[in-house]
Amino acid sequence: MTLPGPLAENPSLDRWVSFPAPGEVTICTGRVEIGQGVLTAMAQIAADELDVAIECISIRSGDTDLTPNEGYTAGSQSIQFGGIALRQVCADVRALFLIEAARVLGCDAAELAVRDGQFLRDGDSIGQNYWTLAGDVSLARNATGTASHKPVKDYAFVGSNTARLDLAAKVFGAPVFIHDMALDGMVHARVVRQPNRGATISERSMRPQSAAPRAARSSS
Repeated sequence: MTLPGPLAENPSLDRWVSFPAPGEVTICTGRVEIGQGVLTAMAQIAADELDVAIECISIRSGDTDLTPNEGYTAGSQSIQFGGIALRQVCADVRALFLIEAARVLGCDAAELAVRDGQFLRDGDSIGQNYWTLAGDVSLARNATGTASHKPVKDYAFVGSNTARLDLAAKVFGAPVFIHDMALDGMVHARVVRQPNRGATISERSMRPQSAAPRAARSSS
């Protein structure tokens, strides 16, 4: 089966999803947040497909050593390609954990469901969840692309008004953008535009200008 977009180039599931500690899910994406809310959207997609609370999810973004190489974040392609890839990854991960939970219980995986990260049979918890089974499910394997996605009618987060993950830090000045970089020996420049057609830069205009205040006019 053909894997969607960047998943074909980054097929290993452990490049995208991990369960580092009880109640925690780490999602990796090569896309970066530049004000478009893409990381919040990725968290919504993952939360729906894995069926976990969105508060469980942390996003690792744009780390070239640890996240999938998805190329540029541009042209409104993050959800069209990256989001579709992440949804398929999470569907494959969910299917693997259901198979393991069924093996532990001695039943068919089709008899089980997931709710808030817990595995259920006939609506009741079987006492297993993603984190209790994480040690027995290796994600160091390639996606198959065969796992079914959750039906749209069952989405809890996608299409809902979810709080943006990036806004609080931006409001309080936490993020560091490329504009904030200060390298050794860095200098700054600005564009000086002519006041009229044909004007040229004079030697005087190249010298630093005094910031001394103008003398007040006499009223006499």
